[in-house]
Amino acid sequence: MKRIGLIGKRALAQVHGLRSITGVDITVVCELDEGVKAEAAELGVPGFTSKFEEALDQVDAVVIGTPMHLHATQSIDAMAAGKAVLCEVTAAVEIDECRRLAEASGLYFFAENYCYFEENLVALTLAQQGRFGELYYGEGDYVHEVRFLHKTPSGEPSWRTQWQVGRRGNTYCTHEIGPLMRMFRAQDPAIRITSVACFGTGVHTVPGSVHDDNTLTMVQLSNGGLIKLRLDMVSNRPHLIRYELQGVNGCYESGQGHRYWFGENRGLDWDKSEHRDWRGIDEFRDALPPDIRQEIEDARQYGHGGGDYMVGRRFAQALTGLRDVEIGKFEAVEWTMVGLLSQQSIVNGSVPVPMPPWVYA
Repeated sequence: MKRIGLIGKRALAQVHGLRSITGVDITVVCELDEGVKAEAAELGVPGFTSKFEEALDQVDAVVIGTPMHLHATQSIDAMAAGKAVLCEVTAAVEIDECRRLAEASGLYFFAENYCYFEENLVALTLAQQGRFGELYYGEGDYVHEVRFLHKTPSGEPSWRTQWQVGRRGNTYCTHEIGPLMRMFRAQDPAIRITSVACFGTGVHTVPGSVHDDNTLTMVQLSNGGLIKLRLDMVSNRPHLIRYELQGVNGCYESGQGHRYWFGENRGLDWDKSEHRDWRGIDEFRDALPPDIRQEIEDARQYGHGGGDYMVGRRFAQALTGLRDVEIGKFEAVEWTMVGLLSQQSIVNGSVPVPMPPWVYA
């Protein structure tokens, strides 16, 4: 039986997915806020502590759901103690932290739950089948006005004030880049990120802020492909999560309905009257294996479009030897580095910044 500790309140979101696999037992919650103790008890977790080291001594694995500036250090310390790690995004907040994480040893799973949205899993499967043809372009938009999270209930600045909107650049990029990189690599596992450039709109919605209302981050790939990432956490507007994928023989768009199109790449003399109608996701759900379709159904009642459930379940499967790690330390470092390089780019006139070779060493 693998004993799991939940580090930070956010880690409680993984409980149902973890418990969907036999052979694991959630034994302790570690959280500074004593108010979480009652929630942990309601979920049937017997232990509670405010000390990270004390929790490590009681478990074989940890789920890290603390504020993002603690993720790298806690992950590295846990792996050094021989514990498996499931870590929330982002993996780090400094480049040196990413380097140290890359050098650490141990089972590490990156909790990028947007990779497990049904529409992204369908697109991933179609990419694996080669339906889109050669992939060369993608877009990921994370537009989520969360200004209310930048203050504590008492009105003090929260950790997000420093680490998410206290810097310029894309400070929260893994939701955008993660699903797209999996799709590109489903076709060609050798694809790498070569450079990152970031552009901003300036400050409009929150006077006095240093964080641009909207940033666009351009990611160049080793196959010549390009990915555009949009981050906006302050603009006064509705929520939008959107992806786009373009290949020679087809494309995928999500956001305003999840839709796909496939067609032969014709020459210049093609029939301009040909209908190019989008096809809905219902036509392609059967592309997913039956076991994944069932997991998606089981996950629907849980948070983040079922992504929390799926991440917890995948980690428990990896922990018990039922499945290899799907999104590991390599992806965590690479995707997090995109955001950190964007921060360098935007303050230096939006010049492209190369991905350091050590990321792929």
